[in-house]
Amino acid sequence: MKRKLTALAAAGVVLLGFGAVSASAAFANFSVITSNVTVTGNTAVATASISASVREQVEEYKVCVNPYSGGALDFSKRTNVYINTSAEGGTSYTSASKTFANGTYQYAPCVLNDGVWYVLGGTPYKTFTVPQTTPPPGSVTFTENSLSATVNGTSVTVNGNIKASSSVTVQEVGIFATHTDGTVYDIAKQTNVVVPTTGLALTGTMTVKPGTYTYALFVGYNNTWPDMPDKSFTVSGTTPPPTSRAPVGNLPGWTQNMVQDFDTAASTGTGTGSFMRTYENSWRPYDDAGIYWPRALINAHDGMMDINLDGDRGAAGVFGPPDRAWGHLYGRYSIRFKAVDAEGNGTAMMVWPASDYWSDGEIDFPEGPLDGYFNIYHHPTPCDDDDGDPIPHCGSSDSLTNIATFEDWHVATTEWTPTSVKYYVDGALVKTVTHDIPNTHHRWTIQVAPDRSNAQPGHLLIDWVTSYTYTP
Repeated sequence: MKRKLTALAAAGVVLLGFGAVSASAAFANFSVITSNVTVTGNTAVATASISASVREQVEEYKVCVNPYSGGALDFSKRTNVYINTSAEGGTSYTSASKTFANGTYQYAPCVLNDGVWYVLGGTPYKTFTVPQTTPPPGSVTFTENSLSATVNGTSVTVNGNIKASSSVTVQEVGIFATHTDGTVYDIAKQTNVVVPTTGLALTGTMTVKPGTYTYALFVGYNNTWPDMPDKSFTVSGTTPPPTSRAPVGNLPGWTQNMVQDFDTAASTGTGTGSFMRTYENSWRPYDDAGIYWPRALINAHDGMMDINLDGDRGAAGVFGPPDRAWGHLYGRYSIRFKAVDAEGNGTAMMVWPASDYWSDGEIDFPEGPLDGYFNIYHHPTPCDDDDGDPIPHCGSSDSLTNIATFEDWHVATTEWTPTSVKYYVDGALVKTVTHDIPNTHHRWTIQVAPDRSNAQPGHLLIDWVTSYTYTP
């Protein structure tokens, strides 16, 4: 099976001087003073000097190679560095030496500022060339020594070994798998590495969506991609049970009113044995309609609630015992969760007004794209004018973003009292808000749905949930 080069993606990158610039660029614009790459044999060193419109501290500063490649070819980075203005002489950069396979490469200085990459100078990019110092493609052959795959739930581990007829530095080498729908996963990958005549070992583990896959070794040498034999494996879609259990018992100021570990397997649908019937004392779904189809998509297996997203529909409902699920005043809520695949889907787990009036105050945590990072959004509540009449959205919003990825297991806890809302991640307090505290009945709600047209099938897994009544 032959692996072809994929197109470069430009998501999350701003070209300064070309097109729209993100809001963060309103504070600092960056310019290139000089940039150069010096090549010696098959190693290279990059130098650069850039300036900013105002002195700005950036998260990373480096020279990017083949911009948008994801960073695998980039020169070494400087972190948390100040970029000076041109009047101050700018800020210089010199990389560590880096080994490259022979070929021609594009390069440009780049900075990471407020979570956005800026590739400086626009196109066309400058280039450097590493001359041919290894045998030409036709004189080198690659052989598979071994290749295997082990599937554990939705996780697959691959192991392989590849050798070359002559030791050569290759652009890329690894193991990839292709789903029957065309989705490609690079499960193991190395770049600019020597493949010796004795063999190079490769291994990798990745969570993938259910289905049947063909997989093979791949190697890119001097812009050629030799055919390698392929094998197959199947992922059933089940996931090994998590090791965590929900905490049991009261806490100071809080009386536990619901704890759910999803230990009983349950199907989708509405009949006996369905998730809705099995967990009716801790879960109330929205009606199946519009974008939300909880009865059609939610099941339980391996000690988890599984929101089995199909790429077209989502699911929603509320957690809590029957007497509190649809409305209560103050509470503490904890949920352990993880997303598997689900690219293009998003979720908002929230404390939402029972009145369905947004102005009664909305607490969103965790919220964000399932293939990205989750956030806190504390929305404002109304206040009164001089006549005592409410002014909607009069307060101030508050937020904390890019906290942690949905693609790892995390516990999110929200504590809502008359005087504050506290937010915890994995037991650590990350934010406290003391303004715009909701004071009407709310409900603990989860909504998950596609947030773009090309959303992929995937899963939002919930290991356990628990809630508490406020008892100061």
